[in-house]
Amino acid sequence: MTKYEEIATILQSEFGSPDTPPGTPVPCERALMARFGVSSHTVRSALRILTEKGVVVRRSRQGTFTAGSQSIGIISFGVLISGSRYSEIFAEICKELRIAAKEHDLMMVEKDASNHNPETAASLALDLAKSLVDAKVNGIIFQPVQFATTSHQTNCAILNLFASARIPVVIIDCALVRYPLQRDYDTVSIDNFRAGERLASWLLQTGSKHIRFQASPGYPTSVADRIRGLESVRNKPGALMKLRPADTEALRIALLTDPDIDTIICQNDLAAVELAHTLRELGRLVPVMG
Repeated sequence: MTKYEEIATILQSEFGSPDTPPGTPVPCERALMARFGVSSHTVRSALRILTEKGVVVRRSRQGTFTAGSQSIGIISFGVLISGSRYSEIFAEICKELRIAAKEHDLMMVEKDASNHNPETAASLALDLAKSLVDAKVNGIIFQPVQFATTSHQTNCAILNLFASARIPVVIIDCALVRYPLQRDYDTVSIDNFRAGERLASWLLQTGSKHIRFQASPGYPTSVADRIRGLESVRNKPGALMKLRPADTEALRIALLTDPDIDTIICQNDLAAVELAHTLRELGRLVPVMG
């Protein structure tokens, strides 16, 4: 455990108790530096951990207070994501949200359920969703769980939890069902159908003839929409290679079954890296475009 994590643990035990009234002032940075004998950077790192956990809220020119946003007149919002492990875009999204929160004097409670095991990520996401409800945030930005066998059930349980608490939700990255069935929640995402369509058109114009789309079992609706966009350009179904990118045997069989494949589009960047490695194991050296 680092020094700032140790300090965060101590402060959480002192100020994170349910008996601590919301809005209780936390000692200033200078006082904490003197108490623990550390630099301002260490103190700020500890306070950042507590802010992300929703234990405290920091207000510019006023100080740091125990959380309980409604009791101290602060508008708060939660961010629950599960995809930072396989895409850099979510780190950038959270970075910009932190900047916006600071500019508008809002409290942002950030929760990341990312895990190398999709089933663990799904379970963690549900626990973190409960913690956001307990933090009494005023709204939530939610990136649905993906790739787990329980993804749909978990996402529904999370949304039901937020609905029961009457917390407004905006979904980012992918819808839970294909358009136009998604009606209950606003969804912010790229036009995945159009993205698949444009990429396929460009590949065909630059010489590709037999394009396939790799997607792991349990792929989300955003991937399904890209596959549909690809197939709309090819004017026929059958573009999907449903396999995990690290599954050497499944890929070997797919290439034997369909030997004319000259281009493979992957569901995300991480899958592209893994698939390129698997192809090398099979003795297939190919250029990778990203």
